Amino acid sequence: FFFEVSMSLPRVAIRVVSDNVCPWCFVGKRNMEEAMKQFEGKLNFEVEFFPFSLHGNTMPEEGMDIGDYIYKVYGRRMNVNDPNSPLKAAGDKVGIKFNNSRTMVNTLDSHRLIGLAKRYNKHLEMVDAIFHAYFEEAVNISKLSNLEKIGAAILGDTMPQEQLKEFLEGEELRAEIQQEISSARQNSVTGVPAFTIVDPVTNKGNFLSGAQPPERFAHTFAAIQKKAVTGNL
Repeated sequence: FFFEVSMSLPRVAIRVVSDNVCPWCFVGKRNMEEAMKQFEGKLNFEVEFFPFSLHGNTMPEEGMDIGDYIYKVYGRRMNVNDPNSPLKAAGDKVGIKFNNSRTMVNTLDSHRLIGLAKRYNKHLEMVDAIFHAYFEEAVNISKLSNLEKIGAAILGDTMPQEQLKEFLEGEELRAEIQQEISSARQNSVTGVPAFTIVDPVTNKGNFLSGAQPPERFAHTFAAIQKKAVTGNL
């Protein structure tokens, strides 16, 4: 999901702090994009994702059962296959078919892969690919072999497979991703998704927390567009 950029339109920068195993981050992204469609040809959007870690990358290599993870964190049992769950309903609205056989896994290396894709202006495609693989295909995105396949599908025409493999097996961007995660927490981000929509008039950010509905994003976009129409840019 991408727009053509027109230099004559107001530029709206959107910073998204997200973790790749956060289902509401996937839903929130889709809701944001649904709202963005309403402003095609009216606003330019520049979206950038930044890393977060729900669990501090402390999961075992094979991952942890989602139900066990919820019990560990929240102290309650939950039926992840509940057909009436709010998450399933939210996913259905935006075309996400959650695969509940997935496990809770570490995300540091998948965030590194997104960071790599930024160098080639393909990080939004990489975020989509990782979300789809993990949430809808239950792929273990902590395994480097799986990340290599995901990465090759997005970067295959710009990076040799062997170079991608070397990147994933190395340490490049590890410290940078960990610093970005720390910075998010220092900036009072305690949960994700967290959206900062920067008003091009005031250069101030409008902060939205959680998987807000499309209407909430559209309200913010409309206020920005109104300023543009009235000549306040």
